[in-house]
Amino acid sequence: MTVSNKEGAAGTVVTVVTKETIVSLVVDRLGVSKAAARRLVNELAELFRDVLVSNGEISIGGFGKLKTVNRAARRGVNPATGEVVQYEARRAVVFRSGAALKRALNDEHFGSAAVAESVPVDEYVGLSLEAAAAAVVSGASEQPADFDLAELLASANKLEGSIGIDIEEAAAALNAAG
Repeated sequence: MTVSNKEGAAGTVVTVVTKETIVSLVVDRLGVSKAAARRLVNELAELFRDVLVSNGEISIGGFGKLKTVNRAARRGVNPATGEVVQYEARRAVVFRSGAALKRALNDEHFGSAAVAESVPVDEYVGLSLEAAAAAVVSGASEQPADFDLAELLASANKLEGSIGIDIEEAAAALNAAG
């Protein structure tokens, strides 16, 4: 597997993962042939392209969402020459990271690597809010040290309509267990 690094903003090192690297990772993790992995990666790339070109959206839970947006025509300045340039209207692809990816990037939920190692994260990953709450309520797993029930419920209230659970019932169950 080949991973290259390059310098990013403010002197940070950025890891660049190429299509061939992804193929190698698929081979290693799934135990399939390199030809099968290459076909899978190519098919996914083509599928993503087709969905985005047709103004669709790609949403991958725990990771994020890719979608197209329309960019208006605008004036800009060429930083090398100072020349004013007119940019035409265009479509662009934007990525919005999901909550789990944001937490992983910013270590918001765990606070530190030491705490993260002590929390059974795999018990929560991929669970619905209902299932995660039920696991905590039943005592199936311990709450992280910085677990904030009020913050969880505030976030859940924002999602209530889209995920189909009754936040008041969930809050009562969590409070009764606490």
